[in-house]
Amino acid sequence: MKAPFDKYRPTRIADGAGGFTESNGTATTLWGEYSYYKNIHTLGCVGSKEDVDIDDVVKIENAFYRVMGVLQIPGAITKALTLERMDAPVELD
Repeated sequence: MKAPFDKYRPTRIADGAGGFTESNGTATTLWGEYSYYKNIHTLGCVGSKEDVDIDDVVKIENAFYRVMGVLQIPGAITKALTLERMDAPVELD
């Protein structure tokens, strides 16, 4: 069964001193099926029209994961995301 998850898109913002800070912006809802098998975290059955890129951050049950890969099968209406567990981002709305 599909469940809603929060997805954040990291962006780099100039700090005015020649450097950058990373911000994660506002969460958008992403629907999919989470699975964990042999140390591989996967979010499957995500709609093919969802805007998901590598390095996006997904929050699943108060744990954070970075999108490491996006598998889109030609002709399919869904795609699968390979995830890597990470520490909580510093800045979230």
